[in-house]
Amino acid sequence: VKMKKVTAIAWTILAVLVVGFGLVADAAPYP
Repeated sequence: VKMKKVTAIAWTILAVLVVGFGLVADAAPYP
């Protein structure tokens, strides 16, 4: 049960990083 919670948190952090990186790449002056 504990491992499942850790995995869920890890996936949440990963999703936030991916979305954040996407926003930064979209706002960057280069393609």
